[in-house]
Amino acid sequence: MFPTDYSSAAHLIAAFESFSGVAYWDVNAYRIGYGSDTRTAAQTKVQRGDHETMGDALANLVRRIPQFEATIVHQIGSAKWGQVPTPAKNAFLSFAYNYGSLSHDIVDAFRMGDSRQAIASLVSAHGEDNNGMNRARRHKEAAIIESC
Repeated sequence: MFPTDYSSAAHLIAAFESFSGVAYWDVNAYRIGYGSDTRTAAQTKVQRGDHETMGDALANLVRRIPQFEATIVHQIGSAKWGQVPTPAKNAFLSFAYNYGSLSHDIVDAFRMGDSRQAIASLVSAHGEDNNGMNRARRHKEAAIIESC
């Protein structure tokens, strides 16, 4: 549907996410690999005691990223998404993977036609969310977006 390089997006996300080869409980579900609550092979929910290799976890990311891209396209429109360079797409996909979607302020900035630098600044500002837990990630995503 969109010419996004899901493999490069998956590698970026994997660089930010901690890998766990064994299922662990995280807020509302068991997760495995790079934070997924589903298994690629059978597309089933992760269960306590499940194991996964890094390769399978990366394949799972590649499989799941189009869901986040569809969410972004729904939020900002396919025309605007089509204008975003691939490295910046990867950074926005990383953000959406972490939050479930783009934040309202970022969506509004896209809709208003703000510059990529202004949008990168908004991404960076989200580094303060959750007591700064993902500050470095947000700053790196913003740097990628701004560099395009």
